[in-house]
Amino acid sequence: MRGLRKSYGDVVALQNLDLDIASGSVVGLIGRNGAGKTTATRCIAGLLRPDAGEVQIAASATPGTSPISIATQEIELYPGLNVATNLTFFGRISGVPDPERMLTEVAAELEIEPLLTKLPKEMSIGQQRQVHVAAALMATPRLLLLDEPTAALDVAARAAVLAAVERRRTAGVGVLFSSHQLRDIEAVCDSVVLIHEGEVIAAGRVEDLITEYGGARIEVTVDGKVQVIDGEDIPAAIAQVTAGGGRVEAVNVIKPSLEAVFLTLTGMRGSDVEGI
Repeated sequence: MRGLRKSYGDVVALQNLDLDIASGSVVGLIGRNGAGKTTATRCIAGLLRPDAGEVQIAASATPGTSPISIATQEIELYPGLNVATNLTFFGRISGVPDPERMLTEVAAELEIEPLLTKLPKEMSIGQQRQVHVAAALMATPRLLLLDEPTAALDVAARAAVLAAVERRRTAGVGVLFSSHQLRDIEAVCDSVVLIHEGEVIAAGRVEDLITEYGGARIEVTVDGKVQVIDGEDIPAAIAQVTAGGGRVEAVNVIKPSLEAVFLTLTGMRGSDVEGI
C-alpha cells in the first residue's frame, strides 16, 4: 500500500498509509477503535475504493491459488446452508481444485468437525467465528487478510487459529493480522504496524518496538488522578506521587509488552485497554 487515503464525508479514516507485507510474514495491524484498521483491510481486499493511493498484490504463479483471501470483522455465512456446504461453496468460488478434500483438512485444522452439519444459527458466536475464519482458509492465497480472527474464541479455538496462521506463514503466505488482542499479535506476528487516527505512528519488529517503547511503568491513582511513573518499583512510585499528600486509590503495573507500547504511543491508561 502506498499513500492510501480514505474519507467518509468529513471523517478521514486513512491518511497517506504505507504498508508492506512480504511472503511468509505475518504483519500485525493494531490501533484504537476507529483508527482505520478495518478500512485499510477492506481497501486491500478491494471491498472499499480508496480516495487516493494504490494497492499492489503480486500475482501467483501457482495453479489453483487465489491472490487474496479475507475473513472480515463481520461474520459472513449463508444462514440457510450448513457449515460443510458453506465451506465447500467458498472453496469452489476460490478456485480450489478439490474443495471436499480442503474441507476435510481445514475442518480438522480448526477442530470444527462437530459443527459441519450445523446451520449458523445453531452455533455460538465463537463457533460462527471459527467457521468464518475457516472459509478464508479454504483458499490457498498469496495474501491472507484476517480482521479480528480470534474475537469471541475460547482458549482452544484461539490456539487452533493461531497455529493455522503459523502454518500459512511457513507455507509462504503473507498475512495481515488485524486485532485488538495484543497477546495474539505478540504470539504470531513478525512485525507490527500501529495506526492512530488513520496514520502510522510506529512500525517494526515486535521485540524492537517493545525495547524502544514498551518499558515497564506504574500507574498510581491518587485522589482520582492517574499519575504514571516509569519502572517497576511500586513502593518508590507510591512514595513519589504521595510526597505532597493524597490517598492512593489504585495501582496498576504495566509490564514490558506490546500492550505497554500501545499505551505509551496512543496516550492511553492501562485501565482503558479493554476499550481498544
